[in-house]
Amino acid sequence: MFPRLAERGWQGVFFPVARAARDHEVLDVNKIQFAIAAAGLETISNETRTAIDDARADHDLPDSQTLYRELAVAGLHNPPEAMFVKRALQTRLPPQRCAPESASELFARHVSSDEQDFAKQLYANVEELRDMHAGGMALGGPW
Repeated sequence: MFPRLAERGWQGVFFPVARAARDHEVLDVNKIQFAIAAAGLETISNETRTAIDDARADHDLPDSQTLYRELAVAGLHNPPEAMFVKRALQTRLPPQRCAPESASELFARHVSSDEQDFAKQLYANVEELRDMHAGGMALGGPW
């Protein structure tokens, strides 16, 4: 996108995430999206339900059906099933089975075992961000 903006003399505003640019980590939200795209929503939903039910023995969690009824509310661009997966993985699993680990497990199993290489292809790195800034783009946030 940066080259197209620069060609037209337009300034873009970007808010890069530091760990994606510097450490080449895929953001949890993107891990979930790519896992759903690779394996299908039904598969990822079933694996999320299993993770919830596995965590119940050691944590104060409702069963996956109860949690589904609570979290499966359609979003602006997502059906209820996708919102269940995203909300469960990002907010409801306890720290011992928290979203980063669960999202990472799904990503490694269904998308790529080389997260850093995937992140390098997905996100701008620090050098590219510097070039964008030097080219007149505005960058927000602590990167």
